[in-house]
Amino acid sequence: MSNSKKRYREGIFKYAGIVIFMFGNKSAENGIALADGVYEEYKIALQSEAYIIPIGSTGYMAKKIWDEVCDQIENFPYLQPYVNTLQNCTESDKIIKAILSILNTIQKDY
Repeated sequence: MSNSKKRYREGIFKYAGIVIFMFGNKSAENGIALADGVYEEYKIALQSEAYIIPIGSTGYMAKKIWDEVCDQIENFPYLQPYVNTLQNCTESDKIIKAILSILNTIQKDY
């Protein structure tokens, strides 16, 4: 990753305390590939101690991030009540409702 991209991404998380990851794919020569930049943003968000909300059910890099988060779900207690939704749900209204509930939980922690 170039230094300017890295500084840009680090700057985002300096001011954004919450990061929602969805999809995370890009066009590639052989079709669709995982977006490596999204994974870099996830790592930067972790270092920045941002609240991370991966919607694994959207697939691609969001699923990879979800799998990592799920493996250590005890470090993300605000996600625990929504594991099934974040992992499996494809109904947008239910995902939105879960995200709003998570945001309300996070707001109470501030």
